[in-house]
Amino acid sequence: MTIWIAVIFLSILVCAVTILIARLPRNMWVMPASIGALALAGYAYQGRPDVPASYAQTVAASADSAKELIAVRQEMDQSFGRAKRYLILSDGAAKDGKYTLAAALLKNGLDKYPEDAELWGALGVQLMLASEGRLSPPAQLAFDRSRKSWPKGPVPDYFEGLAALFEGRAAETEEYWLRALNNATPKAKYRPVLERQLSALRQLREEAFSPNQQ
Repeated sequence: MTIWIAVIFLSILVCAVTILIARLPRNMWVMPASIGALALAGYAYQGRPDVPASYAQTVAASADSAKELIAVRQEMDQSFGRAKRYLILSDGAAKDGKYTLAAALLKNGLDKYPEDAELWGALGVQLMLASEGRLSPPAQLAFDRSRKSWPKGPVPDYFEGLAALFEGRAAETEEYWLRALNNATPKAKYRPVLERQLSALRQLREEAFSPNQQ
């Protein structure tokens, strides 16, 4: 799982830094994004020697990427008893690419527990996945509600930062992730991953805006 998270993160970073360095207009962002998607597909194929060589298998990398992002969110959950049932059902649907169903299952939980921060945070993630990584207004609302119930919860800050990175706003990403790190307890499961990602982000930003860059 850790390798996939690193590959996904680095692919996103490379895409974002390419956009920043080249100062590409929004209508040309599809090029580096496509390169990143192809890199993920290639890793999915090369990293699974037991899988037959076929186009259908390589394009499944996007589904695997979604699974890894869900895994990141799971490590940030506190596993509150009342939310766990809905989270498990929703995550199972999302791993099959059924994001609308996943969101509906979470909404069922929120009908019963309208102030549950984990359910709201998970809903924001599912809505982002359904929107191909974009922070849609419904996803933003879900994260806002999660943050209101759990001000120091990491999910809103982490995934809003990820959405900002998709948009090429790396400085904003750093702010979100630094806040999530500052709110993390010393033994938080996600803390080491977040520390590494922040370090990589800062290094790439420094290189992107270095005076030595052409």
